[in-house]
Amino acid sequence: MHFRGFAPADFDVFAIPGFAARMAAIKKRVRPKLQALGDDLAPWLQANTGLAFFPRVALHARRTVNPPDDTWVALGPSPRGYKRFGHFALGLSREGVYMRFVLKPEFDQRQRLAEALRQRGLSLLQSLETWRGYSLYGDDHGNRPIPVEEVTRGDLEAAAARLTDIRSASLAVGAGWSRTNPTVRQGEALVSQAAEMARELLPLYLAGNGLEAQD
Repeated sequence: MHFRGFAPADFDVFAIPGFAARMAAIKKRVRPKLQALGDDLAPWLQANTGLAFFPRVALHARRTVNPPDDTWVALGPSPRGYKRFGHFALGLSREGVYMRFVLKPEFDQRQRLAEALRQRGLSLLQSLETWRGYSLYGDDHGNRPIPVEEVTRGDLEAAAARLTDIRSASLAVGAGWSRTNPTVRQGEALVSQAAEMARELLPLYLAGNGLEAQD
């Protein structure tokens, strides 16, 4: 199955009240599309970076009461899971679609990424195409955004300190499309733009995972 785009009803599942009903709609409507999206994007990433990427759709297995406000397909370096690694997340919420580099609370290499943020975080962020609307987020769910062109050394120092001092801390950098953007309805266009954003976010991915780009 190739990804063919999102429909308005896909975004509307996040307005469904109740855990069971919303999860049922996510599993039926959204999860197959995210899997197809990840399956389409992973080969492009591998071909253009020389690195292996494994798509994993979020299962929200730990949730039993509060329904998720977003869901995603993660692309990371391990076939055994993504939460311990820096990874790309291509996700969906009621507002639209996002593409982010994400560190979750389970991330292993906190010290490495914190040091990278302190030493070269500004250059990593300033290399991003600001017209896309990239932001540095205070957690892995896109809260507390700071546009990358407004990020200061103090912001990066604070983010680095949270990663090293607070075990539950997380972080993300990314951008997205509103649900009314025509791109989200066009499978090939969304995959193409997400791939380009992954290329721009790749230095962060490499820094977080201790990797080097392959020829």
